[in-house]
Amino acid sequence: MPFSDTAEVTFAADDAALTMTLSVADPSQQERMQQVIDDHLKRFAFREELDIVWSD
Repeated sequence: MPFSDTAEVTFAADDAALTMTLSVADPSQQERMQQVIDDHLKRFAFREELDIVWSD
């Protein structure tokens, strides 16, 4: 799913987890894009308890 010309996230789901892979052209934008994605997921899954963990 492209967020912009410089950022894209892909999702893969299984029975245990949703795995997200974030690609950004400018590494200084990575933390900001992670926060945007976190906010969107929490908003859409407000009835669920989410544990979002990002790794490099």
